[in-house]
Amino acid sequence: MMPPSIWTVFGFLSAVSIGLLAAYRQQMRARQLQAVVLFLHRLETDLKFGGYSTRDLIQRAADHPAFEVLVFLPDCVQKMDTLSFRDAWKQALGADGLRSFRASEREYLYAVGEVLGQMQTDAQCAALLRLCQPLEEAAQEAHEHAGEKARLFRTLGVLGGLGWLIVWW
Repeated sequence: MMPPSIWTVFGFLSAVSIGLLAAYRQQMRARQLQAVVLFLHRLETDLKFGGYSTRDLIQRAADHPAFEVLVFLPDCVQKMDTLSFRDAWKQALGADGLRSFRASEREYLYAVGEVLGQMQTDAQCAALLRLCQPLEEAAQEAHEHAGEKARLFRTLGVLGGLGWLIVWW
């Protein structure tokens, strides 16, 4: 029996890596959605009781370790040096791509830019809570399915790699 060629081993490792990457993305989506929900609740609380400006709200969130998976927050803070919050928010969300979010979830995030700093405090708080509700449901669903989908993708990656080895060995 001949040892496997470098391309056979490369194919095996590629299939396993693709499975691991898909599993990671599922788990990251769940983490990001949970962080978005926490972020919106914190915004609402800070608006209601803190009296912070929009810039300070975003800066505080960007500095908070619970929101480090929301990579668009520091970008938004940086862009607010030259742009209005609404434009900085849109550009920061667009630059990140938000690939792990579904289209409807992205729309809720874009809507935050239309809410913050554009209305009275009570109206902003109410609007943030309305935006948060469907995202909470999406976060719960993502959390419930992340484990099983991640396991499935890891298994498929290994099986695909083994299939590659069997065919090309």
